Amino acid sequence: MAAKTIPTPDSGSAHRAHAGFRTPKFLSPEGENALEAWYQEVRDGGGVDWTERMVDTEWGQTRVASAGKKGAPAIVFVHGWSGNAMIWEITGGLHSLLPRYRVHLVNVNGQPNGSSRLAPKVRDLSYGRWLAQVADGLEVEEAFWVGMSFGGFILARLAEWGSERMRGVALLSPAGLVRLSLRPLWNSDGLLRGFLDARFGNDQKAVHRFVHHQLLGSEHGFSPRQVKQLEHLFAITFRDFRPGAWPPYKLSNSSWAAMTCPSMVLVGTDDRLFGGKDLLKRARKVLPDLREAELLEGQGHAVGNTGRVAERIGRFFGGLLKA
Repeated sequence: MAAKTIPTPDSGSAHRAHAGFRTPKFLSPEGENALEAWYQEVRDGGGVDWTERMVDTEWGQTRVASAGKKGAPAIVFVHGWSGNAMIWEITGGLHSLLPRYRVHLVNVNGQPNGSSRLAPKVRDLSYGRWLAQVADGLEVEEAFWVGMSFGGFILARLAEWGSERMRGVALLSPAGLVRLSLRPLWNSDGLLRGFLDARFGNDQKAVHRFVHHQLLGSEHGFSPRQVKQLEHLFAITFRDFRPGAWPPYKLSNSSWAAMTCPSMVLVGTDDRLFGGKDLLKRARKVLPDLREAELLEGQGHAVGNTGRVAERIGRFFGGLLKA
């Protein structure tokens, strides 16, 4: 599929016009430092020698952590909203992939993670163009791709921009297939309630409820220590970071039809933000080469322990390598 053309920003102000309704920012140096400390603690605690670099794009620099076998097939991981690359490293589940693959963890621009805060526009192919530029900076011409939540939306934009880069895709609770459910946002354990309580009341209990009821599900498989790491991450993010990029939305059938490579979709039965059954129903309808689609029992929006999910991803991509 030929890459599509969008206007190229030629200055900082032009970039900001593409960034959403405002430029994201940290509300205090202390908050930014606390989040960086969280990032480094998780990165250094897993025993993996992650090599970090800054990749130049039209929207500023993008922070990427890389590890695994050099010269091996690449897997590029794209995290969700308000996240960072080390969310993938909390459980150490990715370690089983490192002997066979070169793994790249991308910190999405416009999110609280050390990348540029200039966010590509969600209403055109800017995020696809941005991610293609990240791949160019990594010297990755073709890769396997994994997108979690907002990361899945970004991969749909990459497919529209240039699907020839995509050898295979694993979508984990992807945004863009169905509309975000409004019902859980305002209740006592919802995203907006957790954000407001943490921002204005510093209510750790609200963050705890959000992580357990919206992200993890009833059979998540995370250890108590790993759960506390997630709670700490979102407590800092909700309290100290002001988002500015427009959130993802339900994409058209033609947008998803551009994802012509083999794909896999995993979503939890306890995903309250999107609803697993409806999400899989549409995935089967719009993805041209959907090879695997499964509801994971007892898993929430975070799709459970990344160790088990990483094994599934490794088997799926390994089968594509053999084909």
